[in-house]
Order: sequence, then structure tokens, then C-alpha cells
Amino acid sequence: MKKKFRKPRPSPPHWYWWDNDNCWWCKNKNNCSGCKKLKQVQAKENERNRKKEISRRYKEQFDN
Repeated sequence: MKKKFRKPRPSPPHWYWWDNDNCWWCKNKNNCSGCKKLKQVQAKENERNRKKEISRRYKEQFDN
């Protein structure tokens, strides 16, 4: 038997976050108080920024 295909939830367009502190996933988009999905997105962003900073420092260390 084939596995059932489930359509994923729509994701926000990348321009949605420009100058916007609201939450795309909450019912009340203007007053999000740190929902689970928003925390996951922030964690991914923080991890990506941390890796970029580490690689930048590593590059600076060996370029001199």
C-alpha cells in the first residue's frame, strides 16, 4: 500500500518577516507571546548565526 501524501501547511513568504515582530502561525497574529513554532524558528536562526560566527572567527584566525 502506498503512503498517504499530506499537504504541508503553507509557510510564510520570506518578505513577511521584514520589519515585522508578529507571528505567522498564531490565530491572533499581533499578540504572539512566544508560541512553540516561533521559538523553533528563532532557535534555527540562532544556530545558523552561531555557525556563521564560528566560521568567520576560524577564517580570521588562519588568514593572518
